[in-house]
Amino acid sequence: MPGLGDLGDWFCLDATSGNTIKEVPFIPLDVDGSFWLVRKTAEQSGAWSYNLAKEEFIGHFDNVDESQFLHSQSLLSADGRNRAWILIPKPDNWHEGAIAGTFRLQRHGNTEDIRVPVMMLTKAIRGSGRLMPVGTHLDFTKEGTAEFSARQKVKGSKERLWTIDIASGKVSEGERPYVEPKEDDFALFDGVPTPNYLRRYLKDFRHFGRSGLAPAFLMHLGILRKQPEFPDCTAGVSRDGRHILYKAKEGPLADVFIYGDLHTKQTVRWPCPTGIKRGDSLEFVWVETP
Repeated sequence: MPGLGDLGDWFCLDATSGNTIKEVPFIPLDVDGSFWLVRKTAEQSGAWSYNLAKEEFIGHFDNVDESQFLHSQSLLSADGRNRAWILIPKPDNWHEGAIAGTFRLQRHGNTEDIRVPVMMLTKAIRGSGRLMPVGTHLDFTKEGTAEFSARQKVKGSKERLWTIDIASGKVSEGERPYVEPKEDDFALFDGVPTPNYLRRYLKDFRHFGRSGLAPAFLMHLGILRKQPEFPDCTAGVSRDGRHILYKAKEGPLADVFIYGDLHTKQTVRWPCPTGIKRGDSLEFVWVETP
């Protein structure tokens, strides 16, 4: 379900025919695990976690304007009632290395978010003008806490750990040994399984997140001859990692949408709907219907 940027309009897009449907039950924002993050059509801001299997709205969270931050990352708890964020503000002097940020916890039913100042290492994301944390980990634990850990030195043997008790809101801070992650074989890419034939491309698209599967797939097929960067395209991937949408912002592919199935390697192209210009800012959110 692409959004039409500044026009503030939404429509459902049939991947096979390219037909559009204007009526939507809610505005999809993102997918996190088994939940969709959506906004009710009558609301102007904020987000709900939505259980697709039960067709239920689970947790409500106030709006976080990600455009105001140099980097943002969020994670839903397993029950969909809590949402943790790592936010890096836009600094006066843009730089890599250690940088201050905020560990933020939103709890359904609580009007006040918990904000904890944190420090983390960052590196530049090629071609995007953005920074990405390195050596960090954001998680919800079985003990009912949200935790964020971050290295303070590139070769440090320890990491800082910030913990928020969800029930009480109590914050604690400490240190623990840093365990180097295993070398990535790309069997999983941003949480979704990947076909063997794509894995050799994925090291070049890690900075895209899961949406990097889209340009990697089109590179494999030879549809893309040159590796794109963030400003060059809009890419989307279904939550199971099988289906992709791709829209170039310039060049010979800029006037079409491309759908692809990573299992069958089939693609479908259709012309851009009226009202979408080549360089328009778009966002794809995949909504699967029966």
